[in-house]
Amino acid sequence: MPTALVSLPLPLDEGFALMHEHPPATPSVVGCVFGLFGAGPLKSPAAFDRAYGRVFAHHEEDGTLVLDSLPRERVQLFRLGSVGDAHTWLLRVDSGFDLDDRHHDVLFSTSRASGALVDQLLVGGRGIYYRRDYDIAAPDRFAIREDTGRGADAGPGYRARYRVGSDGRFTLEAGEVSPSPPMASSP
Repeated sequence: MPTALVSLPLPLDEGFALMHEHPPATPSVVGCVFGLFGAGPLKSPAAFDRAYGRVFAHHEEDGTLVLDSLPRERVQLFRLGSVGDAHTWLLRVDSGFDLDDRHHDVLFSTSRASGALVDQLLVGGRGIYYRRDYDIAAPDRFAIREDTGRGADAGPGYRARYRVGSDGRFTLEAGEVSPSPPMASSP
């Protein structure tokens, strides 16, 4: 992985909502990053916390999303820093839907020695029935929050804090599912 890429200043609050003015990554960098991920799906919080299943059941979106299925034209890669034997990165992939301004943000780590992918998590995404956003406190600490549904169809929410270990593996520190809001009674 190239290390001379744009670094984001941390802490970063509500990262999904931020627009970054930096130019897209070059095709060679995009090819390198997409090659790291292979054909497996991007991880959701379910990979770290079984309780998240109640939230996912409400929207069932992006559960099998594969990085290679996303467009490669507008990809931004940001270096967050180093943690022990790993580098941490933020990848933003524009899905190409101009009307929704939809993109996916993936936090991932690579080995400093080999450059191989160590861990990854889809930290930012938006669909019809969910919105996931994130805060990055430091290269070794981040949080996500997800809200599901809209209005009368609002579902459970999710909040979690993670740590990136010196080997680059993500560890859930705390996760909490908030219940669906009570249904308003009809007049």
